[in-house]
Amino acid sequence: MELTHVDVDDNLREKSQFSDATFPMEIWINEFCTFVDQEISCHWHDKFEYSVMLSGSVDYYIDDQCCQLSCGEGVFVNSNVLHRAVQSTGCNNAVMLTVTFSETLISSNKGSTVYRKYFEPVLRKNVQGFVVSDKHQVGKGIIDLLKTIQSLDPQKFGYELECIALLAELWKNTAAYIMEEEEDAFCVQHNYHYVERTLKMLSYIQENFSQNISIKDIAESAAIGNSECFRCFRKFTNKSPIEYVNDYRLAQAAKLLLRTQSSIADVSVTCGFTNSSYFGKQFRRKYGMSPLKYKQGQLQQIL
Repeated sequence: MELTHVDVDDNLREKSQFSDATFPMEIWINEFCTFVDQEISCHWHDKFEYSVMLSGSVDYYIDDQCCQLSCGEGVFVNSNVLHRAVQSTGCNNAVMLTVTFSETLISSNKGSTVYRKYFEPVLRKNVQGFVVSDKHQVGKGIIDLLKTIQSLDPQKFGYELECIALLAELWKNTAAYIMEEEEDAFCVQHNYHYVERTLKMLSYIQENFSQNISIKDIAESAAIGNSECFRCFRKFTNKSPIEYVNDYRLAQAAKLLLRTQSSIADVSVTCGFTNSSYFGKQFRRKYGMSPLKYKQGQLQQIL
C-alpha cells in the first residue's frame, strides 16, 4: 500500500481540489496509519475545514498553536490557515472525520445579504480556528451535524440539498459562536511574521531539495538568522530544519520509486542524497524497509 501524503505546492497550498468542482464539498475519513509518519503534514487551502476524532488521538496544530484531540473532540480551521495533525505518541488507531467546503456552496455572491451577514464578519475576525467537544452544547451541535453529513447516502435523491441545508446550519452555529465568544476561546494569529518566514523557507527547500542545502542557506532565504530559523521550524513542523529537509527528500524519493523506472542510485542523487548508503539507511528508518523492497513491494501489489 502506498502511504498517503498531502500534495502541496511551493507555498504549502494543498493541490487537491473538490472531486466535483460544481459542488465544493468533500468528506474524508483519515486513518493516520495510512499517512507517512502518521501525519497530515502542514498545508493550507481556501476552504473551511471541520474535523472530529472517531477514535484515538492526535496533536493538532493551527498555525503554531497545538492542541490534543481525543475521541469525541473536534476542530474548526478557517480558510487560508496553516494546519497539520500527527497521531499522538502511544496511539496507533487515530481516525478522523473531516468535512471541507467553500462558502460559495451557501452564498456564491459576495454582495449578497447571506454573505455580508454570516461570512464577512467571521472572515474579518482574527480567528484561525477553535476546538470543540461533545461535552459542550455548541461543540456537540457541530459534531452531531458533521456525523449526520457523513451518514448521508450520496446516491439518494436530494443528497446535495440535504448537505447544503446541514452545512448552512453548521455555519450558522459556527458564525454565532465566533461572534459571541471572547477572543481567548479561539486560536488567533499573533505571529504573522513567523508564518511568512516559514513559508519562504519551506518554499526554498521544495525548490532546492536536490541540491546541497545548509542551515545558513535556509535561513538566508527568509533573511533571518540561524536561531530564528530553528525557532520557526520548531513552531510549525516540530522538526529541525535539517530533519525537515531529510524527511522531504525521503518523501520525494518514495514517490519516484513508485512512479518512475529510475534506479535507486539515480533516485538517491535526484533527491539530494550524495551517499547511497546513507540514503538507504534513512529510507529504512522512515519506511521500515530498504528502497529496493519498497519499490518491489509496490510493483507486486500493482501486478
